[in-house]
Amino acid sequence: MNETVTDQTKTRSDGRRTWRELLISDGVLGSLVVLFTVATAFAAYQASTADIRAGDLDVNAQNNLILGVASYQESNLILMDDSVAFAAYRLLKESDPDAAAGLLETASPELMAGLSRPGGPFDEQYEDVLYQEARDLLAESQALQEEGNLADDQALKFQEAAFILAITAWASLFDTRPQLRLVFTLLALPCLLIGLVLVAVSVTG
Repeated sequence: MNETVTDQTKTRSDGRRTWRELLISDGVLGSLVVLFTVATAFAAYQASTADIRAGDLDVNAQNNLILGVASYQESNLILMDDSVAFAAYRLLKESDPDAAAGLLETASPELMAGLSRPGGPFDEQYEDVLYQEARDLLAESQALQEEGNLADDQALKFQEAAFILAITAWASLFDTRPQLRLVFTLLALPCLLIGLVLVAVSVTG
């Protein structure tokens, strides 16, 4: 009888048994469930926000792409008209100056400004001014698309974090047996760490 009591006392005073009882306690399990619930909700919200932002950026990028292509085509038409007008001007400027001057009335301001430059009118400055709007729109479209891709990646990272956190929190439903409570707690700690790291990386990224 005394030996049995002594054995039980030794078992209860064993450090591993004490930690095991602590890990499967309602307080630790409840705290983990609360942490998982809060972290999952935060990650899911951030994933949704990043996904909406990515969608808005993608729409703006597409709009700028359409406007940039349209502006580029319009600049091409202006260049063609200027080329025809300038070619006719050069043919008529000696024989019929008035008619030649009349041809330039339909020319673009970029062509008129280039006539006074030594290397003009169809020099690099002419093209820069003529295509500046189109280039700006296309560059902005690319920048928005890249930003949207980053937002997509961020949303994916938040979704991965939310998935890990949610799965582990869901596993807490199977805590009726002490063995399962211990398994859940031991798995929950690294999963919580991984989930929080993913959330932190997503926020900073």
